[in-house]
Amino acid sequence: MVQEKCDYCSGGRFRRLPYYYMFKGDRIYGVRCEACGLITVSPMPGKDDLSSLYGEDYFQGDYHCGHREGAYEDESFSEEHTRILDGFKALKPAGMMLEVGAAGGKFLVKAREQGYGVMGVEVSPEACSIARSLGLEHFCGELDDARFPDGNFDLVYLGDVLEHLPKPFSTLREIYRITAPGGVVGLSCPTNIGLLSSRVGLSVYALLGKERVAPLPPYHLYEFTPASLKALLTGAGFKVAAVKADIIPPWRIRLRGSLMEKAMKAALHWPNYLITRSTGLMGDRVTIFASKP
Repeated sequence: MVQEKCDYCSGGRFRRLPYYYMFKGDRIYGVRCEACGLITVSPMPGKDDLSSLYGEDYFQGDYHCGHREGAYEDESFSEEHTRILDGFKALKPAGMMLEVGAAGGKFLVKAREQGYGVMGVEVSPEACSIARSLGLEHFCGELDDARFPDGNFDLVYLGDVLEHLPKPFSTLREIYRITAPGGVVGLSCPTNIGLLSSRVGLSVYALLGKERVAPLPPYHLYEFTPASLKALLTGAGFKVAAVKADIIPPWRIRLRGSLMEKAMKAALHWPNYLITRSTGLMGDRVTIFASKP
């Protein structure tokens, strides 16, 4: 399906960016909404195509979408999960928590250990099976299909999820509906488009009139910035409470591309790392907490 309207502003004009994915023999381009600046893909893959992306292979090899080594079963997100829970605790120390895109339930296990009631929503049957083996309640399917009652949850978490969804703003509006007044939503999301290497690379490709093929399937249907995420949350009705930018250290990042691209990324990532650590700008990840008034 061709991306006809922006999910956030309903604008219908998009500008092609100099990169694309190859998926089932077709090109899927990165595009920017000319009205609000939100970056997405066009044409948008259909529901069945998206479901096919998240099989066992994804959790075994591509869970970090090429940016960090490791599969879902390793401990690469353990420290981040602890930081996220600390953020939730500071804003709402008890209640019923829903994780959207809960995968195999590792985050929810930690949340349960800290006294929260927990439930997950996940589209992958393989991941749901893992979670249920841990004694977790998982709805296997899309969030909209779960039909939760209004105000059913005190806390909602989406970790590395929103960028995978074809309609992120619509999802946040649904989350607003099912969040209780005074409830808290937390987002953890990659912001790779804001990296110094991404800015330089896209500018060079555009200047030369060339296009780059992305090395992975179109897992990320959107490329967010902290500003665009805050706009989506505010537009959905939430009040942003905290924003924290971060960046993968140079000694842990996984570089992809040609030899020249890897050299450029490595050279730019060190100054980028120092800039992000000192100013909070140009990171490759952001965590945002917001509340429902």
